[in-house]
Amino acid sequence: MQGAFVTAGFFSTLKVRPLIGRTFAAGEDRPSTGSLAVLSETIRRRRFAASSAVLGQTILVDGAPSVVIGVMPGEFRFPRRETEVWTNIL
Repeated sequence: MQGAFVTAGFFSTLKVRPLIGRTFAAGEDRPSTGSLAVLSETIRRRRFAASSAVLGQTILVDGAPSVVIGVMPGEFRFPRRETEVWTNIL
């Protein structure tokens, strides 16, 4: 799956809200925060059977554990059409 590393203000700057859960809060783009992930609705349907229980689960992103905090609406595809996961830490 394609991903993007973004800052805490990424989603609020674009004025998009998650379908479920939340996006990154101010300061959550610092390494001390730990890795968090926001998924696309597409990946939630494909890999997690559209379950809301995905929130709080730990998934591997580039081999590193990330806690899922939110899911974006299906039409949100930025910065690339293929983007399916956004994380707060490189």
